[in-house]
Amino acid sequence: MTAQAFSHRIPDAALADLHARLAATRLPLDEANDWTAGTNPTYLRELLDYWRTRFDWRAIERQLHQLSHHVATLTGTRIHFIHERGRGPAPLPLLLTHGFPDSFARFIKLIPLLTAPADHSVSPDHRTRTRISFTSRIAGTS
Repeated sequence: MTAQAFSHRIPDAALADLHARLAATRLPLDEANDWTAGTNPTYLRELLDYWRTRFDWRAIERQLHQLSHHVATLTGTRIHFIHERGRGPAPLPLLLTHGFPDSFARFIKLIPLLTAPADHSVSPDHRTRTRISFTSRIAGTS
């Protein structure tokens, strides 16, 4: 398995298409303004308005690019991962995983806290208090 650096940028045309489709969305009448007949129409309108007028994908993309992205192929499957080295006197290796259709984006705010705990007033000792593991201990570690 060989890992390669990975960078991503959603094409402008794809974002323009998304905005056009959101703007063209045909919504149901407000017959039931609650959740009894499916999605609440008021909530759906607010959600569509947010995605169409306030969500900034490029800002999210800039945030994602702050991390070191890589891809590798493992038994024929392309795997995307982020590799960030810990800082401090005794950084611990840590693997965060997620399942499909979840996203690594859920870890974006967590990764800096774990890789540089001193920068965020987090004691490194807090990282090791819970030691639940189903993997063998690495030789030479405590």
